[in-house]
Amino acid sequence: MYWYQQTCLAIDPQNPRIIYAGGKFNNLHRSLEGGDNGTWSESSNGIDKGGPESRIQSISVDPRNPQVLYATSTNNGLHKSTSRASSWSRMDSGINSPDIRKVAIDPSDSDILYAAADNGIYRSLNAAENWQLMNDGLTDASPDVRAVAIDPQDPDRLYAGTWGDGVFIWKEQ
Repeated sequence: MYWYQQTCLAIDPQNPRIIYAGGKFNNLHRSLEGGDNGTWSESSNGIDKGGPESRIQSISVDPRNPQVLYATSTNNGLHKSTSRASSWSRMDSGINSPDIRKVAIDPSDSDILYAAADNGIYRSLNAAENWQLMNDGLTDASPDVRAVAIDPQDPDRLYAGTWGDGVFIWKEQ
């Protein structure tokens, strides 16, 4: 790679030669050749570049349909691509935070997503069309969620890593 300050990477789970890299100024690049021989191309169409503090924080590839990706950004919300990163659309309706850090995709139902944000956890039941805050079980002192992960063996179990208040476990009842 010839550019600098990459902040995250993702690999297509069905084709490991397809790699995505996100970085500063909300730049997102894609290689269809495993990154060999400088085969990276700009893939940020539809994502606002923002300023020097803007960066892609995470890229999530749908394990069931790798055409679908989610990219989170500091100061510029959440974007979705249904074309392997050829174009992006902003998809954070209902999320009351510009600083979204990570999206977790339910491995058993790709319509169910969780987003980690500086004011808590959001859930979408319709592939990012709408989001709802779901801070049940988080402390009021630290809703600053930095990471979110779904248990692959029990998709009803969600883990949330917070800034300064530990890891919380949420289980669908």
